[in-house]
Amino acid sequence: MKIKSIAKLLLAAAIMQVAVACGGSKPVIDPLARLAYEQNASQENLVNLTKAYASYINKCRKTGDSEPGVYSEYAVLLLKSGGSRAEANSWFNKEMERYPSSRGYVMELKRKLIPEYQNNNSITTENASADENEGLSEQSRKAAEERASEVMKERNNELDASIKDADTGAEEATEESVEEVIIDAEEGATEPSEEDAVEEDAVEEPAEE
Repeated sequence: MKIKSIAKLLLAAAIMQVAVACGGSKPVIDPLARLAYEQNASQENLVNLTKAYASYINKCRKTGDSEPGVYSEYAVLLLKSGGSRAEANSWFNKEMERYPSSRGYVMELKRKLIPEYQNNNSITTENASADENEGLSEQSRKAAEERASEVMKERNNELDASIKDADTGAEEATEESVEEVIIDAEEGATEPSEEDAVEEDAVEEPAEE
């Protein structure tokens, strides 16, 4: 299995761990949207992931739960999906306001992505505009987690098969190497060495009387 596939598998596992750890009441970012974008970074999947972040942010406003980095990640997704640069700036600033330790990192993102807003610290929005449907319902969330679990099982089966193939190949290669060593040893035992030939030539025959 290629390194890229293994990286996707590890990401899917991390997503599932977050979903399980969060439980039923705490908001989570739609795991299917994240997994779909990692597998195929199409514009459609990018827009869906942006909406999933928006849904998560809007739910967190009601519960008081949020994670460091989510606002700035959402801002980056807004920019990548063609969203409002002013709104992205507002979410960058909200990240710095909520988590002051992120200031250095967020300011660097602003300098590279929206340099015209580098010195603009205004916060003009509270709700994430990309959330069209108030996020996933409880039933949809469970369906998404179940589907993500199925994907994980498929990936694990692929990984197990790849590991088994690798082990089989290694065993075959080892057996071939052992056979070559045995053949070389047998050939070396049947052919006299040059030193033995020299010693035989050096033996003098007794003189006739």
